[in-house]
Amino acid sequence: MTAERHMTRLSGEKIVEGIGLGKVFFIDKDFSLIPHLTLRGGQKAREKEKRRFMNAVKKCEKELTAIMEERELPKEALSILEAHRMMLVDPTLTGGIGDAILEKGINAEWAVLSVFEEMAERLAGSGADYYLKAKAADLEVIKDKLLISLLGGMGHASYIKDLPEEDFILCAHSLTLSDLSSLAKNKHIRGIALEVPGGVSHLTIVLRSIGLPAVLGLDGLLTEVAGCEEIVVDGLSGEAVVCPTMTQKIAYIQKKKVYDEYFERFLTDVGDPAISQDGARMHIGANIEGEEEVELSKRYGAEFIGLFRTELMFLEKEEIPTEDDHYAVYYEMLHRAHPMEVTIRVFDFGGDKEGRIHATGAMGLRGIRFCFLYPDVFLPQVRGLIRAASLGNLSILLPFVSAVDEIREFKAILKEQAKDLKLEKNLKHIKVGAMIELPAALFIAEMLAREVDFFSIGTNDLVQYLMAVERQDKALSQYFSHFHPAVLRALYNLSHIAKKYKIGLSVCGEMGGDPYFTLLFMGMGITSLSMSPIAIPIVKKIVRSGYLEEGKALLNRMLMTTSEMELREILEREMEERYPNIFRKAWIDNIRKNGD
Repeated sequence: MTAERHMTRLSGEKIVEGIGLGKVFFIDKDFSLIPHLTLRGGQKAREKEKRRFMNAVKKCEKELTAIMEERELPKEALSILEAHRMMLVDPTLTGGIGDAILEKGINAEWAVLSVFEEMAERLAGSGADYYLKAKAADLEVIKDKLLISLLGGMGHASYIKDLPEEDFILCAHSLTLSDLSSLAKNKHIRGIALEVPGGVSHLTIVLRSIGLPAVLGLDGLLTEVAGCEEIVVDGLSGEAVVCPTMTQKIAYIQKKKVYDEYFERFLTDVGDPAISQDGARMHIGANIEGEEEVELSKRYGAEFIGLFRTELMFLEKEEIPTEDDHYAVYYEMLHRAHPMEVTIRVFDFGGDKEGRIHATGAMGLRGIRFCFLYPDVFLPQVRGLIRAASLGNLSILLPFVSAVDEIREFKAILKEQAKDLKLEKNLKHIKVGAMIELPAALFIAEMLAREVDFFSIGTNDLVQYLMAVERQDKALSQYFSHFHPAVLRALYNLSHIAKKYKIGLSVCGEMGGDPYFTLLFMGMGITSLSMSPIAIPIVKKIVRSGYLEEGKALLNRMLMTTSEMELREILEREMEERYPNIFRKAWIDNIRKNGD
């Protein structure tokens, strides 16, 4: 009999605001939480469990055979798959696992783990030559296939097609970006809870663009949800409530209703331009990952696409995208958005992105450096962009720029490829910009300004490199803050350089969508911000409620601050006092009185 579970409240990092309530659906990709069960019911139960295991073996063999028969694979791949199939049905292996079930009276998953662990130990004790390492790797593949089959597909990527047909919260240690792109399309998912810390990683950026309530950094989450039916994700307070009581569920349903009504107020005039009370215009755009998000961005009031992250489109591909692949995606994007301007960033592969193409770590081999080093990856992208540019609304953004020569080299490549395609006429439709995210780019900003049409400030990486702290480093998370005076001064200096050289300037990192900074950006004379679509309505409301002169006065005050804490405290207090209906003090107090 299952022991009754009690409510547990876990604290983490709020990533996306909102309330989500649903059934627990957890992914244990490392199989660390597989139950170790002692079978009850005597010999009959043991025989039944052994049959369940043998059915899993047959299913895995059938899948491997189908792959070998249905796909055109090279001989080397076929020989590896055949070796896996033979290992899978080897009587020594299946017999050993079957005997463990019958003799020890344990569940099949536990038996698989224990037998494979013994085999791995024997291999390790017999010398680690190349052959044995390869055999150990093959055993790991077979073990994973068996466990995934026994668990009903809740391991690795196969869980995506087995999602519940009712409201659910997805709980996991971490998720890949390709996992997220698939999950976002499911109509029953109501929130995401993860053990991995958030920071300002690409994972958090994509979560915000999806807009589902999300809390990260929930230590011990998978242990707590095992055996639990329901969970609440509270993206307003940064908590997850595991096994909520009926009273708590009612309170959270009410809290969700109040929040949804609050947010709904900002959607009434999202289509109107963002013009301050004294006539200052702010252009607000969206950061997106796919062409299907264009319509969502328009619904939330986006006036342009400020950042399209191309690398996220190709994470699941097993082959390098062709020129035609690129052209199809970019043309569709530009066509859907037209006449809105669209800024497409060339590949920016980093250590926090998985897939067929990737770079190593946050430092070094990223962005435009990676592109120049791998022309077989980069040139098809450039050619696809040139072909798609005929609609006249394309801007190309170069990430990780650290030298003027990089801009000049890219423009030479662009010209050369356009000539080869006989599409030089399309170049007049293309603007080229530099992403300012490295200290080197800050110091040579005036030189770069002479070479480009616009700057786009990537505040996420800019903070990372200015403060010498990795985005996902939980131990040093207090240092990762765009409230630091150095960050504010960097943006202030860039705004002056952009005005001097009459080039465009947009803030496109998470800082751009932080409503506490909207008035400061107005004061700097920055007239373009790009953010997750869900952040647009509130930022537009602040612009319409504020005054340019107010922003200038507040900016002068903030430039006098000497610490992160001082700047944060003053700015938050000032904005909350000026815009009490926007910064939610009244309704939060109401929730606290009537909620949990």
